[in-house]
Amino acid sequence: MGTLLQVRLAGTESPELDRARDTVFEGVQRLDELLSIYKPSSDVSRVNAAAGHSPVAVNPLTLEAIRQALTFARLTEGAYNPAIGPLMRLWGMDRLLGRVPSAEEIDRTRPLADYTLVRLDKVSRTVFL
Repeated sequence: MGTLLQVRLAGTESPELDRARDTVFEGVQRLDELLSIYKPSSDVSRVNAAAGHSPVAVNPLTLEAIRQALTFARLTEGAYNPAIGPLMRLWGMDRLLGRVPSAEEIDRTRPLADYTLVRLDKVSRTVFL
């Protein structure tokens, strides 16, 4: 997901500690496969690619992660915004190439980053932007 992960486990070397470490990394790898914007096959990338066109069926874990993200967005009145992707791309943050877009570009892109427009369907397990 574009970041480093460091895990510290307390204890002495043992098969149990090794299994705990492996379980943590397997869980994070699974979340990365579902939620990464850097992997075209991830649920989040597929939802982003279909934005404005059609809902996308996603894994239950993805649906729950997005539901919780939207809850935090509402609780923070948008200070946390899980739909910020279009603005991040505009600024080049998704490629670590940063640039300063014009005010017009920002104004034109801002409506695409509106978390209140994200639609979840729990029955069909779909997400629509």
